[in-house]
Amino acid sequence: MKDLIKLLGYSKESLWQYLEGLSYADYDKIIVPNGGIIFVPKGKEQYALVCVHIDTINDARAAKAPTERELYIRKNYLALLPNADCACLGGDDRCGCYIALKLLDRGVPFAFGFFTDEEIGGLGSSRCINAIEALNVTSFIGLDRRGSNELALYGWDNEELICLFEAMGYNTAFGSFTDASNLAGALGIACVNLSIGYQHEHTHSEFIDFTATLNTLKTLSTRRIIEFLNSKEFLAECDTMGVYDYYYGDDYYRDEYGCDEYGYDDARGVMYYDYK
Repeated sequence: MKDLIKLLGYSKESLWQYLEGLSYADYDKIIVPNGGIIFVPKGKEQYALVCVHIDTINDARAAKAPTERELYIRKNYLALLPNADCACLGGDDRCGCYIALKLLDRGVPFAFGFFTDEEIGGLGSSRCINAIEALNVTSFIGLDRRGSNELALYGWDNEELICLFEAMGYNTAFGSFTDASNLAGALGIACVNLSIGYQHEHTHSEFIDFTATLNTLKTLSTRRIIEFLNSKEFLAECDTMGVYDYYYGDDYYRDEYGCDEYGYDDARGVMYYDYK
């Protein structure tokens, strides 16, 4: 939980700087200015793209991020203290960033997109569309859903993906907007969005159930889930390609990949993608 608490204290700008400085032996890094930072697994023919965003409502409302002294922490429960001078806790989407970073540390062979400005219209992921179109993405897996066991759908669905996560205990729900759905709508590749543990997002009453955060981390660390998501392209099965509405701002566990087997070092190359 200590790493999540650290992430909650970052602003959008400071988290971008942190991500920009990361290097992993098993991933290439693509930087789209004002758009996102994408880590791509080396030597893999195709891969799911895990989507998270680095801005919170605190950034959108020009409020500061919470300090640890402003947090109420009890076991696996995190919330703001009543006198905290913040708009929200920021679990949306710091919980998603936490999971993505842990999967990177474990060397899980997905691609990972850390996008800016989801809360004001998915501007960051939109700026990354050209860069992502050049990759071999099989599906978009959002880590940006409230609750503990929801599988949010946006009309860019694939029955095999839905069945996969339903078998892991997730229940389908309808979502409004997230970076994964933004990219799915642009590229015709299916998306889902998994619960990551926060509740009452965008409010001072927001809280995090860290047990739910860890559950989704464990799900995406499971070898058979990884292999299935990377096995083929999952096209969106819908008749509304290119037509969708924006509603911004709403919004079996064995044989896991581990840090010991998939460590990292600083021997990395970085590619800067110039968005036009």
